[in-house]
Amino acid sequence: MMYQLTELTVSNFRSIKGTLTIPLDAPIVLVHGPNGVGKTSIATAIELALTGDVAGLRRSDEKVQSHLVNRDAQEAAIALRMTGGPKPETKVTIQGGVIRGTPILDDDGRIFFTDRCYLSQSTLGRLLDIYQAPTSRDPSNTPLTSFVKKLLGLDQLEALIDGVYPAGHKARMSKLSADFDRADQLEERLQDEQREVDALQRSQNADIDRLKAELEPFRASLGLPQDLTTAAAMLAESEDPELLARHEARVSGVRSLQYQWSSFASKEAQEDRASLETEEADAARALEDYIAGPGRRLADSITSIRPIFPDLADPEQTDPEETRVAAIQLVDREIARVDGLLSSAAAASRSLSVTDQSISQLQARLKLLNDQIADIAGDAAGLGQALAALLPHVTNDVCPVCDRAFNEVSEISLRTHVSQEVARLVGQSEKLKSLVAERQQVQTQLAEFERSRSAEAARVMTPVDVTTQQQRLATLRTAKGELEALAAETGQGTRIYSRHAAAATKVAQMRLRDSTSAEIRSKLSTLAETIAEPPIAETETTQDALSRLIFATETVFKAAIALQADRKAAAETLARLQALAAEKAERDAQAAARTERRAQLTAAHRMVKRERDLATTLGRAATEARSAIVGRVFNERLNAIWRDLFIRLAPNEPFVPSFVLPESGERTVNALLETVHRDGGTYGRPGAMLSAGNLNTAALTLFLALHLSVKPELPWLLLDDPVQSMDELHVAQFAALLRTLAKHEKRQLIIAVHERSLFEYLSLELSPAFAGDKLITVEVSKSPEGSTRYATKVVGFEPDQLVA
Repeated sequence: MMYQLTELTVSNFRSIKGTLTIPLDAPIVLVHGPNGVGKTSIATAIELALTGDVAGLRRSDEKVQSHLVNRDAQEAAIALRMTGGPKPETKVTIQGGVIRGTPILDDDGRIFFTDRCYLSQSTLGRLLDIYQAPTSRDPSNTPLTSFVKKLLGLDQLEALIDGVYPAGHKARMSKLSADFDRADQLEERLQDEQREVDALQRSQNADIDRLKAELEPFRASLGLPQDLTTAAAMLAESEDPELLARHEARVSGVRSLQYQWSSFASKEAQEDRASLETEEADAARALEDYIAGPGRRLADSITSIRPIFPDLADPEQTDPEETRVAAIQLVDREIARVDGLLSSAAAASRSLSVTDQSISQLQARLKLLNDQIADIAGDAAGLGQALAALLPHVTNDVCPVCDRAFNEVSEISLRTHVSQEVARLVGQSEKLKSLVAERQQVQTQLAEFERSRSAEAARVMTPVDVTTQQQRLATLRTAKGELEALAAETGQGTRIYSRHAAAATKVAQMRLRDSTSAEIRSKLSTLAETIAEPPIAETETTQDALSRLIFATETVFKAAIALQADRKAAAETLARLQALAAEKAERDAQAAARTERRAQLTAAHRMVKRERDLATTLGRAATEARSAIVGRVFNERLNAIWRDLFIRLAPNEPFVPSFVLPESGERTVNALLETVHRDGGTYGRPGAMLSAGNLNTAALTLFLALHLSVKPELPWLLLDDPVQSMDELHVAQFAALLRTLAKHEKRQLIIAVHERSLFEYLSLELSPAFAGDKLITVEVSKSPEGSTRYATKVVGFEPDQLVA
């Protein structure tokens, strides 16, 4: 995934006052503004967030970090976001000359960005001088030489040349082998070791003779060969860990057959085959007679009530008496249920008539109470309350409502008259309360009778249902009578079924003994064949065959046990002999190795000479390879890329800058610059042969050539005002080069320019040319108060309507 810078946020950094949030997620970002408004501050902020330093500014001032915060602020902050990188975001703050925060790039990435990706405005004019300035006392140790050496990849090759050089010296070669120092001590140590080996060998020879004597009897019984390895392999191949188990299983199997046969033989002697078969036949005939007679009548009775009791058992498949008793029990329960149902329905019908009469009486009483309450209620209650409220206001005989004198129409006072009317109306209210309470009581009784009537009506049966239940009751009573009449016969049937089942079981067992006897003889025949015994003859009884095979299997089992013990003892003896032989072989090998070591030390001096010759040849080949690499890289890569870029930007310049090709590969690589005329011939350095404008072009194209000459570790190019002293032709060629870098080389370009016309020209030339492409422009300026203002514009691809 390609690295892509997406957004930069800068606050109070250098000449930027305030906060800027600039989108960067486009192949090309153009930044424009007059000098001093913050274009270089934006580029420096990106450098600081990526690398953690401002190397471009530090070349001019070692303490530059003390001046990175805007003079009107106490702290500066930078936030940079990206996709596809080692981390998606970083934040850096600067306060009191201290930079805090973790940069996005590692050490290698920081070096690559500083040297190959960022070209600051202050660096461009003196880039060639910076590249060629020595960084140490060695005049050839310049940044440009370091770049070239890294590009050439000669570190390992030169290390190889340096490494094989000391190998050509005899004194140093002798240090590579310490065998020379040990050669004098080896002989005495070998003699001491040999005496110890001889004593140990004599002791082991006595052990070997004893073990061979112990093995000799097993060679005869087991047929083992003389060779120890072959004998051990023979025992291992013929080993059968399940042999004893099989023999033991055979003995157990034959004894089990003996026990089984003894049991069957004793039963067969006690029972007579003919009597059993006769008894079974008589029981079968008796069962048939029963099924055709009483059994059929029982089945018919059961069938008549099966619609009522579908789960009732079939009497021909179960005990007849049990079936009859179970059926009677079911019938009795059903008769009791139907009788109860009919009785309950009749009682409910009678109770329903009484309840209906009570309901009619209560309804009539309720109507009477409602009429009385309606007559009394009227406005009596409201008038009584009104007069009671008016009474406190009656102080004389003048009516407070009509303002007339009441003594004109009555001899009693107005207050007395009002009090009497209030008392009368209150009496009627008490009677009304009594009537309402009685009506509520009647309504409660009426509701209870209606609920009782609903329950009784649910128990009342229709005439059709009563007839159906009466028919069901008659069927049940008829079936009960038939079942009770069959009591004696079904008892006899149960006994017939039991007798037949017992006789059939005995005959089946007798036939099973016959088949088992045949199976036992078959198993004995198979066993006899397996253990190579004579087969069982027709005249040989089963008991005789069992006795013979029991003896044979036990004899074979005992022989297998003895054989297994001999094999185990022989295997242990062979293992001891093989271990002693292996120890002897190991000692012989060690003795031979010691002798060989002395011979190797003698040959070491000859090996030193061969190694020295090989090192000399290798060093010569490495030197030649380095010479070939230097010529190829200088001609085919560096000079070719630089020449192509320079000619594109300065097509009319006859002198083309170039690297000086070393004359010999054996010389130290030193990157020097010269100019080559297009018609041929080499000339002076670029500073002496090129104009000021073309000298800047040479520096810019050298920077781009070094960036493009290796695999892009970071696909970014950050150029701060790269167009310096370029005419219109140079600018047009530069715009085409930028488009090539962005579209074909897949570089993300961030370019700062200060000329308005150049910004508008580049915005037009670098505008999106296909779907998905885009361009971001950023214009930076200052407000009257000195704050930094900016405007961003994201330009997407728009098809040409005229072409469309």
